[in-house]
Amino acid sequence: MSRRAEVSRTLSNKFGLVSLFIFCTLILAVTATTVQTDKTTYEPGETVTISGTCSSPAVPVGLRALLDDGETVWFDQVTTDSSKSYSGFFLPPQKGKYTITAACQGETGSSTEITVADTVAPQGQPPAGSSSDDSNGGSNGGGGGGCISQWEYSGWSKCNAALQQTRTAIHDKGKCINAKPQEKNLVRSCEVCEEDWTCSGWSVCVSGVQSRDCVDESQCGTTSIMPETTESCVIPTPQPPKKPLLPDLGEKIGSFWEDYKLWIIGVPLGIVVLLLLVLLLHALFKKKVVYDEQEVKQWARKERTAGTSAEDVKEIIHQYTHWKKEKVEQVLLGLK
Repeated sequence: MSRRAEVSRTLSNKFGLVSLFIFCTLILAVTATTVQTDKTTYEPGETVTISGTCSSPAVPVGLRALLDDGETVWFDQVTTDSSKSYSGFFLPPQKGKYTITAACQGETGSSTEITVADTVAPQGQPPAGSSSDDSNGGSNGGGGGGCISQWEYSGWSKCNAALQQTRTAIHDKGKCINAKPQEKNLVRSCEVCEEDWTCSGWSVCVSGVQSRDCVDESQCGTTSIMPETTESCVIPTPQPPKKPLLPDLGEKIGSFWEDYKLWIIGVPLGIVVLLLLVLLLHALFKKKVVYDEQEVKQWARKERTAGTSAEDVKEIIHQYTHWKKEKVEQVLLGLK
């Protein structure tokens, strides 16, 4: 019994694992991203059209192209439409095998392979399968392939009333002379017109209402998401002009006096005190002239000889020498 139980348990475990594997495979198959190309073999200069589906609409899809060595040579991100489909365009930069991968957000990615054939166009002619808009001449001498454009595009516009989306070619990485993008890379079909409203600025407020004009760039003819074109407003009440504020001169003068009164009083007073001090020092330290008695006697003798009276001589000597009268008389005694 134990042997049978062990065998039964082993078979049960294996069956459970197989069931789990099948279940997971089915789930992944249901949620996997699908991807395909318009064909599998291309000539140099041909554009690869990539398409596929996801499990939900309006989800981002990452598209990538890789060479055999794993180098990524192109990447783009598109969005699924209302039918859960997406599409993209890729221009291979060189010959060889490429792996195209696509991955919807939250789903398992898928891949497919393409080949760019090793063909050489005649000198001065574009490769087969491409137009002169996408190529420009050949190489100098010995033949060679034409210039391959590598356009960068803007995002797709919204679906218009003609059920078309458009985009603009921005820059040619290949820098081909006189190259133009193919029309099929600039326009694609879509299923549901998407409103694309553009509105002007609000008008002035009149009678409590202001308005604006809105135009649907897609011209869908529907107004499901049309913005409001009118709204209530309040007319601002005009305010009387403000009277200019006159300066209070009395207050300013009072403030000036309070701020600078010490300087107004102190500076002139200081100047007066300084002048008095200078005069006082000059008087105290006035240079005195010292006269020699012999010279005074000689001068007095000359004056007396000239007829000047003794009293006048005494007075003159006293005024100039500031000697006391007793000293003056003592000096003049020797003249008698």
